[in-house]
Amino acid sequence: MLVKKKGWGKFLAIALIFTFLFQCVGMIVPEPANAASTELTITKYAGDGKTIIDQLTVDYHWLMDSDNIPVLGDGTTRYYHQGPVFIDEPADDPVELERLRWNEEEDRNWDTKDMGAVKGNNLKDLCNLVGGMVESDEVQIKATDGFNKKFAYKNVYNYDPDREGPMVVCWYKDGLYPDTGYTDGMRLVWFAAASSKVGPTDVAGLPSGDYHVFGNWEWREAADPEYWYYYSGIYPTTTGLSVQNVASINIYSNETVLTPPDLTADTEDNQIGQAVDITFTDDEDWRTAISRIRVNGREIDGENYSLSPGKISIVADVFDQAGEYNIAVIAEGYSMVTVTQSMASGPVAAFTVDKTSGPAPLTVQFTDESTENPTSWAWDFDNDGVVDSTEQNPSYEYTAVGTYTVKLTVSNDLGSDEEIKEDYITVTDPAPKTWYVDDSGGADFSQIQDAVTAAKAGDTIIVKDGTYTENITVDKSLVIRSENGAGQTLVQAAATNLDVFKVTTENVTIDGFTISGSTSKTGILLTRVTGQPSGNCTVTNNLCTNNNEGISILSSNNTIDNNTCTLSGSYGINLNNTTSNTVTGNTCSNINGSYAYAIYLADNADNNTVSGNTADSNSMGIRVKAADNNTITANTLSNNTVGIELATKPVGNVFYLNNFINNGTQVNEGFNGNTENSWNSSTVISYTYKGTQYNNQLGNYWSNYTGADIDGDGIGDTPYTTIASYMDNYPLMGSWQDGVITPPPVAVSGVSISEGNQELEIGQTIQLTAVVEPEDATNKNVSWSS
Repeated sequence: MLVKKKGWGKFLAIALIFTFLFQCVGMIVPEPANAASTELTITKYAGDGKTIIDQLTVDYHWLMDSDNIPVLGDGTTRYYHQGPVFIDEPADDPVELERLRWNEEEDRNWDTKDMGAVKGNNLKDLCNLVGGMVESDEVQIKATDGFNKKFAYKNVYNYDPDREGPMVVCWYKDGLYPDTGYTDGMRLVWFAAASSKVGPTDVAGLPSGDYHVFGNWEWREAADPEYWYYYSGIYPTTTGLSVQNVASINIYSNETVLTPPDLTADTEDNQIGQAVDITFTDDEDWRTAISRIRVNGREIDGENYSLSPGKISIVADVFDQAGEYNIAVIAEGYSMVTVTQSMASGPVAAFTVDKTSGPAPLTVQFTDESTENPTSWAWDFDNDGVVDSTEQNPSYEYTAVGTYTVKLTVSNDLGSDEEIKEDYITVTDPAPKTWYVDDSGGADFSQIQDAVTAAKAGDTIIVKDGTYTENITVDKSLVIRSENGAGQTLVQAAATNLDVFKVTTENVTIDGFTISGSTSKTGILLTRVTGQPSGNCTVTNNLCTNNNEGISILSSNNTIDNNTCTLSGSYGINLNNTTSNTVTGNTCSNINGSYAYAIYLADNADNNTVSGNTADSNSMGIRVKAADNNTITANTLSNNTVGIELATKPVGNVFYLNNFINNGTQVNEGFNGNTENSWNSSTVISYTYKGTQYNNQLGNYWSNYTGADIDGDGIGDTPYTTIASYMDNYPLMGSWQDGVITPPPVAVSGVSISEGNQELEIGQTIQLTAVVEPEDATNKNVSWSS
């Protein structure tokens, strides 16, 4: 129900007449246009309907900019039109029937005619772009498919803002634009004033509230009868006024206009950066009547042009790039006149390449994409100021790793231009390569050192079976591995006073060699060189034998895994002044001498992990000297003169899950070795003992431990003394391996037989029972003989 009311008044008779006329004509509501429109052409015609007084084409992006034209609508408020009201009774009272169809109450068939939450521009403002309208003028709103509606001046300019409101050409609806989903835009919508409605409505079920509805009755009051529109010729409707896909706005005036002089483009000063002189046969009346000039639809102010007899001068700044410009001149009382002005420029440099990165050597194909007809080219492929090529489309090979800036300079008679692409070409290290070494020939090299010298960082060197007598320095990140393992590939020192493998850089792998003969130095040395990166190396699957030191580590963050070091003069594996290494799964044996250690952590060899290694039959299994915070766990130290020795105040080291078996001295206190270290785990560990799983803190296995295990959990009930007052509080009752504590075998001490000695007659039998002592002895195998 509508709150505002209007009188029926004097138009009833006229309405009846137009009802009859439209029934004859058979007017229908507009069909949707073919496609959404994205631009408007606004034209003002003279009285002949053909001569153009003014014309402007703008797209919806231009219309969106409130600096160009006011924008109406907030994108939230919804607007409605009213559809036809289908009432056919009382059939015997045409006057009342007509009134009912106009639906003065505005309470029928509007709720489904939602035009959306729209934005657009007042039709009046759009008309003013081309000189506006006067009372005798008529405007046509035309769609892309030719469908159109016409309206009078008063409805465009003298609308009632508290009733039907302005006519608005909308380019936005519910977050969409004509090219992003507003399929019926641009669309003509009336921004009617809000009126109160009682809900819910019959069709859409809208609640009570204020709605902006452009009602049929409102249009009846606003427009002259010739602009009323009917559905099927008998039902008034404002929905039928809403032209979709508006493409043009045409103002038809009654003006009589004069013909302006023809314009001639400037063909002399038609280069970017120069002012343009448009010439004509001087007509003072026309010249003085000029009111505005547009260049490509953009009106330029008086500061950008000047008038003189026979000439319009336009400043250079108006023409900012090469191309064709449409210049339109509008003068009061004359038709619009236009001319196309071409603007040339010097060449514009541009280029592309087939690739911008890759490993050295990198060949790049350059393609000139410059415009405006350059006639010469100068390429500087590394921007060092030296011209490298004058071809139009050259190729160039980059041999050095790095990032390159490229410059192209192009020229012709009109000038020159350059394009510089910063850090455009990136040349990386060559793709990794695999090299082969065979001492008998037939491969890339016969010596390992030759392959190292030729290789680049990241390459792999595979060494075939054979014996290689050389001392090798590795100064780049490489993988060096044997083809078939240490048993087939021997590298022996050419000079016994030099290391067999000396690694002076980072990320090197030495894998699968038998390495021997460095009687004064080291089989594999990982060292540091001042100013060079080091560490993060892997030494694995090697047999180091008959060297002074098997493997020596002076750099950090290395992995020493699954190697065997034997018969070394001093050390099996030596960590000196190094941190964060992992030494795991290695075997060191038969390393004997006054100062011979299977595994040696010395002098700030801190924060390393030594785990799962075996040291057997050495002078000393592990020695920790002035080295702190190392984790030494799950190693087996057996049959050594000394299992482990601490010296020179090592602190913070943790020893647990190690097996100390049959060493002459399990733990030895060296000089200042009585320091604070831990001999058991700090956390609970899950383990299995005699088939049962337990969870406890754990220490180490000591083969000479004599304590009891009354509760049978595999942990001795009394601590084991390591050095002075330092204890292993959780000594294991058996050796540790992979989460299982296995008790040592118990030897058989004796066997007794029941019944003793008996004399038997032939055919007589006797039952004998053998008793093996002690009861918990292992491997109880009893054999009988007579």
